[in-house]
Amino acid sequence: PQAKINKLTSIYGIGSTTSLDKYLGFPILKGRAKISDFHFIIDKMQSRLAFWKNRMLNKPGRLALASSVLTSIPSYYMQIAWLPQIICDSIDQITRNFIWRDFNNKGIHLVGWNKITRPKQYGGLGIRPASEANISLLGKLVWDMV
Repeated sequence: PQAKINKLTSIYGIGSTTSLDKYLGFPILKGRAKISDFHFIIDKMQSRLAFWKNRMLNKPGRLALASSVLTSIPSYYMQIAWLPQIICDSIDQITRNFIWRDFNNKGIHLVGWNKITRPKQYGGLGIRPASEANISLLGKLVWDMV
């Protein structure tokens, strides 16, 4: 097989690789997906938060950032892959802590997460839990295939 690879790379003028790495920002998985395959989503959210942690934001500002930016980071990946529950819980935890904690990492969770995740018309703040968002986005993918 290596001789064929060398021949094809010389004919077409392209390089060969043994790792597929990423395609459109998502890692190409070989075999069954592991939890560690999705940690890059958590890392991406935390790196985005590192920029905001030194800013003194009020609660409505934090809520606006959480609902617009933090929830949009994993939504791209939720459209194409079933995220493990641990990753969804971590996404929710990062969002929850960002809303309630101040820049000194101190804060009291004044309202339960189940009330925050209710739709606005039912008295919530309209932030969707990650697992529910994942299911709905994958359902949209299935619907588009039908």
